[in-house]
Amino acid sequence: MMDCFDMTFDSESFHTVIDKSTLDTFLCSEEMFEKIPQYLQGVHRVLKPGGYFLVVSFNPPEAVVDVDSREE
Repeated sequence: MMDCFDMTFDSESFHTVIDKSTLDTFLCSEEMFEKIPQYLQGVHRVLKPGGYFLVVSFNPPEAVVDVDSREE
């Protein structure tokens, strides 16, 4: 089993990363503003340049929070 916050894959390993409700879980967390950026940085690291990040979410679009829009 691998921790999505500490992926041991080599950088630029994948053409596509598929998220099936992982982001949905983080959106329910009190630590979402810390966890989501950490998770996305890891995904970005393992994606090849021009790669795809496919997110399967059961939340309606209006429920998804822009993590960068939070007040500091």
